[in-house]
Amino acid sequence: MNNFMVIEHLLAKLSEFLGADLSDANLDAPLPAMIGANASNNQSSQSRAAIPVNIARRDHLTLRQLLMRLASGRGHLLTVGTGPDIAGTMQLWFENGAADGFNVMAPLMPADLQSFVDLVVPALVARAVFAVDHQPTLRQRLGLSTAPSLAGAF
Repeated sequence: MNNFMVIEHLLAKLSEFLGADLSDANLDAPLPAMIGANASNNQSSQSRAAIPVNIARRDHLTLRQLLMRLASGRGHLLTVGTGPDIAGTMQLWFENGAADGFNVMAPLMPADLQSFVDLVVPALVARAVFAVDHQPTLRQRLGLSTAPSLAGAF
């Protein structure tokens, strides 16, 4: 997927997100030291903007490597592998208190979301960390009585 990324676009988005102009930065050098020092320029959440800066510093990434990582995972946990591999990572995070829920951000919709349902969900069910509940309505899930039908009311 990273073969399709447009560096200029990603650099502009990261600049906007961090509140700093990175257009003249060396892509093959570490993130400039001044980034993160003045979080007040950030127009979004300061704690959220600190995440890519911390990732770059912790993993000693060049600016180009950071852009590639953000293009893939958008700054979130990125896990790749078989259904059981991904289920194992999710279970590890959950059982160690690193997550209490997950948002699945499939890069290619709807195919990748379908792959998640077909490959990861069964692995989570087999590990007994996810239960498939086929109750069709929120009212049933909450144990409420069935709402009266409006059929024939008009």
